Amino acid sequence: MDRSRYEELLPWAAVDGAQVVLVGVGGLNSYVGSAVARLGVGRVAAVDPDGVEEGNLGTQDYDTRHVGMPKVEALAERMREINPEIVVEAAQQRVPGWRPGGEYAMMVTGPDNMDARRASWDLWKETGQGSVYVDHRMGATSYEVYVVTSARGTVGREYERMLAEDTGYAKDLCGARAIAYTGMMAGSRVGAIVAGCLKAQLEGSVIPEGEEAWSLDWVTGAGAERIHRPRWRV
Repeated sequence: MDRSRYEELLPWAAVDGAQVVLVGVGGLNSYVGSAVARLGVGRVAAVDPDGVEEGNLGTQDYDTRHVGMPKVEALAERMREINPEIVVEAAQQRVPGWRPGGEYAMMVTGPDNMDARRASWDLWKETGQGSVYVDHRMGATSYEVYVVTSARGTVGREYERMLAEDTGYAKDLCGARAIAYTGMMAGSRVGAIVAGCLKAQLEGSVIPEGEEAWSLDWVTGAGAERIHRPRWRV
C-alpha cells in the first residue's frame, strides 16, 4: 500500500505493527474499518454476530455483493481490497466469551445495543492494558464519541456511570435512527482519532481523553451544532 502522500503526517511505524479492535461493524464501525484500512493499520480484529441484510445497504459501508455474508467477513473483504497487506481476524459472535488475538493499541466499539457496549467495556478493562478505548454512537440527528485511556480516571468513571444508568438518550444513540451521512461522518471522525492516538503512542505523548457530542439537523437545513470538542489531532 502506497502511503507516501501522508507518511510524514502519520508515520508507517505508528500503524504497521498496531492492532485495532472493532466491536460491532454495522452503521458506525463498517465506515471506521474502511478508514483504518486506508490509514495502513497492520492488524484488525473485528467481532459482530450479525450478517449483512439488504436493509443495511443504505446505512452501512457494504454493497449488494455482501448481502448474506457475515458482517465481519464482508468488512474483512472490503479492507483487504483497500489494503491487501492488512491482517484481519473476523469473529462472527457476541462479545462475551470472545478475546482478540494478541495485544492491541485501540478498541473502537460501536454496537447497536447497550448490553454489547457494556460487554465491550468489561473486555477492554480486562485485556486492554495500555490501549485506548473509543466508544461512539449515533442517531439520525445526533452523534457522540468517548475516548478513554484509564478506567480509573475521571472520564473512565463518568463513562462507566453512563453505562450503568442506561439513559434514554444513550438508547436512542445506539443506531436505531441511523442514516448514511452520520455513519460516514463517524467513520471519518474516528479514523482521525485512531490516527492521532496511534501517532501519540509512537511518540510517547499524552492522549487526551474526553467526550465529543454533535447535534446534526442537516435534514431540516438547520445545520450542525458541535456541543463539545476535545482536541484530537494527528
